[in-house]
Amino acid sequence: MFIHYGFEDTYYSTTYSRSLPLNDFVFGIKYVITSDTSLVTDHYSLVRDGYKKVYKNPYYIPVVYTGKTNEVEVSDYWMNTVNNMAVMMTGIDIYKVDGNADYNKLKTIAEKIREKGCTVVKSNGMFISVETNSTEDSYMLSSLMYDENWHIKVNGKNVHQEPYMKYFLSIPLESGIANRIEMVYIPSGMIPGLIIMVTAFVTILIHYIIKRKIRRTNNVY
Repeated sequence: MFIHYGFEDTYYSTTYSRSLPLNDFVFGIKYVITSDTSLVTDHYSLVRDGYKKVYKNPYYIPVVYTGKTNEVEVSDYWMNTVNNMAVMMTGIDIYKVDGNADYNKLKTIAEKIREKGCTVVKSNGMFISVETNSTEDSYMLSSLMYDENWHIKVNGKNVHQEPYMKYFLSIPLESGIANRIEMVYIPSGMIPGLIIMVTAFVTILIHYIIKRKIRRTNNVY
């Protein structure tokens, strides 16, 4: 299904009731799947018309991309935060003179950020492998949520994630070279849980062996 729709590992595809260009822009939504055409804005292009209609978002950005910094001023008004990110990445703001979003500008901004996109080599849920296509930038930036349970290596070296736009994840890179990022998600409590499970299994096994030896000894006498 995703191949038919043109889905790529680098991008999310989603189905939900209300599509907003600025939300889809910052979250890296490339396609919107919906059965309610009235809830999709005129800014999207229809690419498949069936029981579920598929729309392409012209303002999508990669889920992972690179930038020279990860410092974005966070505002109480979410649109200002998105604008601060756009200015940081491209030097272009998203506003018209009247204060509304300028979608012609947003399209240009998205195109410029896509030039910084990374290649997702492998993704299986708990493990993500990414290669950068730029050697000039200092950070991998993403719409993945910041979470301390991510364990990250850059070019084989352990690194610590940093927050990006408060809620998203960014990773410091080695400058001047292409970077290979490997991310493993290990839920908190998983390792202690495995230790308890293994300990319990070993205890039961030892108990079984001892009990069996005692039974054999009693049978001999």
